[in-house]
Amino acid sequence: MKKILLVSMLIVSFFAFGQKVKLKDGSVSIDKVEVYKYEDDGVTTISTLSNKELFVIKPSYYEVPNPAYGSIGCPANNCPKMTRRAIFTVKFLNNGKELYTDISIKDLIKNIYKAGIFDSEGKTDEGKEDLFIDKYSNEDVKLRLLN
Repeated sequence: MKKILLVSMLIVSFFAFGQKVKLKDGSVSIDKVEVYKYEDDGVTTISTLSNKELFVIKPSYYEVPNPAYGSIGCPANNCPKMTRRAIFTVKFLNNGKELYTDISIKDLIKNIYKAGIFDSEGKTDEGKEDLFIDKYSNEDVKLRLLN
C-alpha cells in the first residue's frame, strides 16, 4: 500500500511540476505565459518580448540504422532502413558561446528559461550561462556529426 501511495505521489508531483512549452505564431509560452518570441527559418532564433535576440538553435541531422528494420515489428517490411536524428547547436548571441545537445528544441527553451540566464530586458547572467553550458553540452553528440 505504501508503494502505491509513493508512486501516486511521484506521478502527481511530476505532472504538477512539468512545464508545458508552446511555440505558436512567433510566440513562446511556458505554462500559458508568453516568455519569448521566436522565428524559425531552419534556424530557431529566440528573442525577448521586446525583440532583443538572445540565442539561436541550429539543427544538424544524421542517420542511424533503424532497429525495427527487418524485424517482426516492421509490418510488411515498410520500415525505413535508416532513421534521422537531430543534434542541436545552441549559440548564445551575447558572447558566441555554444553548446551541442540532442535535447529537443522545446526542452532547450524551457531549460534555458528555468536556468534564469536572461532577465526580461535580455541581460545575461554569464555565471548561469556557463553553468547551463556545463550542464547540458554533450561533446559526444558533436562527434556524431563528424562521423
